[in-house]
Amino acid sequence: DCQGHLINSTGPVMGTIFSNNKQNITIKNCRLEGSGNGIYLFSTNSSRVINNTLTKKGIAVYGSFNNLLNNTIISAFFGFEISGIGTHDNLIANNIAYGNAYPLYLSGADSNTIINNNFTYNGNSFVINFGSKNNLLRSNIFSKSGSINIVNGSNNQIFDNLFDNPTVNDVGINFWNTTKTP
Repeated sequence: DCQGHLINSTGPVMGTIFSNNKQNITIKNCRLEGSGNGIYLFSTNSSRVINNTLTKKGIAVYGSFNNLLNNTIISAFFGFEISGIGTHDNLIANNIAYGNAYPLYLSGADSNTIINNNFTYNGNSFVINFGSKNNLLRSNIFSKSGSINIVNGSNNQIFDNLFDNPTVNDVGINFWNTTKTP
C-alpha cells in the first residue's frame, strides 16, 4: 500500500513496480509518474492492482491470470497491455484511461473481461491481435478515441459499449451487438 505517495521515475523499462512469479499480492493507492511501465505483472496470479493513478505510465500484464485491475491511467503509450501466452481470466473493470495512444491492447490474451471502463480522448479505442480470443468487452465507454483494430483475434464479444463512430478494422470472427453512440 503506497498510501497515496508519489513515485516519479523514468525506468526501469520493466516497471516502476515489477512483480515476477508472485501470487495473491495487492498493489494499491500508488501515484506513479514518469515513463515506461508503471506496473508490470509477469507470471503474477490472483492479485489485485487497485486505486492507483499512473501518469505517462501504463500497466502491463504478461503470462498472468486471475488478476483484478481498477486504476486511472493518463497519457501513456499503452494504458493496459494484456499480452502473452498464459494471460487469461483477468478482470479489467472500472478503470479510467485518458489521453493514451492505445488505452487497451490485447495480444495473445484469452478469456479476459473488460467491463465498465471509461476510455476517453485516446489515440485509438482498442487493439486485439495475435490470436487473442474469447475476451469480453462490455459496457465500456470509448469516447473521443480513434480506431478499433482486431487482427487475428477470434470469438471476442464486444457488447453494449459506447463508441464515437470509430473506424473499425475487424479481420476475424468476432461478435458485436448494436453499437451505442452518444
